[in-house]
Amino acid sequence: MAGVGFGLSRAARRKRGSGSGGGGGFASYSLPNAVDVRYEPSILAPSVDGSNRVTVLPDINGLANATAITAGAIPGGGAPKLVTDAQGRKALLFEGNNALEIADTLASYTANGCTAYAVLRYFDANSTNAQSVFAVGRNANASAPNTLRAFMNTLAGSANGIAANAHPPFPAHGGKYLCDNAGVYGTERVAGQSRRKMICHSGLQVVAIAGGAANTAQIHMNDEYCTGVTTINTGTTVTSGGEIGRHAFAPGGTNYGSFLLYALFIKRSAQTTPQIQANIAAMMSAYGISSLTNSFILEGDSRFANAGAVAAGESPYGYLQVELASRLPSSWRVLRSAIGGSQIDADIGATGSNIDKGLRNKRDFLNRSLFSGNWELPGRNLVAIECWHNDDGQTTSPIYVQPTLTAARADEIYANLQNLVLNDARGFLKLGYEYLASLPMPGSGTKDPSLNQIRARYRSANFFHDFLGAAGDTYAGKVRRAEVPLCMPISGAWGSQVLGPGLSTTDARIQSQGGIYFNDQAHPISACYPYIAQCLADRVLGADPYL
Repeated sequence: MAGVGFGLSRAARRKRGSGSGGGGGFASYSLPNAVDVRYEPSILAPSVDGSNRVTVLPDINGLANATAITAGAIPGGGAPKLVTDAQGRKALLFEGNNALEIADTLASYTANGCTAYAVLRYFDANSTNAQSVFAVGRNANASAPNTLRAFMNTLAGSANGIAANAHPPFPAHGGKYLCDNAGVYGTERVAGQSRRKMICHSGLQVVAIAGGAANTAQIHMNDEYCTGVTTINTGTTVTSGGEIGRHAFAPGGTNYGSFLLYALFIKRSAQTTPQIQANIAAMMSAYGISSLTNSFILEGDSRFANAGAVAAGESPYGYLQVELASRLPSSWRVLRSAIGGSQIDADIGATGSNIDKGLRNKRDFLNRSLFSGNWELPGRNLVAIECWHNDDGQTTSPIYVQPTLTAARADEIYANLQNLVLNDARGFLKLGYEYLASLPMPGSGTKDPSLNQIRARYRSANFFHDFLGAAGDTYAGKVRRAEVPLCMPISGAWGSQVLGPGLSTTDARIQSQGGIYFNDQAHPISACYPYIAQCLADRVLGADPYL
């Protein structure tokens, strides 16, 4: 299935201890506190058409089935696909404007008097406002009572030239985020802890929204929660039905994301905090989800951001982070923070200091950045940075000229990376992150001389000391490096599917038709990402720091 554990066998993943559930199917379980509607494909499977698209999603409680949208004020955008993950569990793959409408028999409730839960795996958003999971009301465009747009909204707007969709998705109630430029909303369960965990990520997770008027809503993620969250809309209009997927609040738009939905639960009244947490505990136990203690963030250019073109029905935004999440214990949060290469090299302010400036601005983007100091978890926080390709490929501008692919150019890129990670006042290491250097993947053969230069610096015996990560240095044990493997028949430390350290970009197996890259000679084919993820996971879990 798309983007969900296709890189390892089921047995291999269980051996890795992903913590994302047992193998061999899924056992039914009970909730301590009753809900009105319960959709859970692993317990009661939906009806599907010949393309595995859902036609009827049955409500286990028998109140309100959900069906594909075939009529209404807004045209249907297609139904989600029924898929099976590596642990044998059923889920619905929502992409684009996929949606289901909930029958009107779910009636006599309001956004403010509603509690909704979702067990989901989040891929990514490809636009400013990520897709909601559940919305009160349906087939209406920006009109009441569609006020509960739950779970997966990125922060709107942009600053300092950093694209809005470069920011992580935060749970949201109504139209208000947990945080924005004005501050952080809600009262934390434990000061300094809960908010740090309120970011949707690539691992399996439970998110819940408890409706309420201004300053009374609640947001839950696994066993953490914030109360007193601000809302924009009062949501008091009594309604019926609902919508799963896309933006029921404004389904005529194009702001959609991608996610896997394992379960959705709706209560037409506001449940208490202890009731919500008791239900979530049952869900976490059933799906093998642990409390979040560690964070792994993918940073860099588009080769860490997405997989380029993929087959129909597969999310290009979910490959690497979902593959990585499936190889780490469920206590790890895996996030994609990487952006397009043109943004990495943006010379914001026309200062001439352009190399990696986009990454540095995003790192320092207070109130919204992952690296603002508000979102580190209490355990290990690690950032993996894939660089060089776009640094090396800058084009002529009024500030700088087309680079010459020389050793001096590699020195300049390397020095800027040291600033990003180490020397700046807000360098990643100073912020408390570990640094995993991802050695650049080969690309176009025209860049072969420069690639060899920058690789030589990564592979140098001085590398660890350059980043103060050698024995006795300030950040000893906090710096690692990984030669990113690719899906090729080359002998290496991880077996026969590893990129050899001596491989040149002119190797015929890279450049030939049907090789490891798409036609742009920059983005690996999707089949490579399981091997990249395995390499990164091995480094995080303690493998020797160099291939």
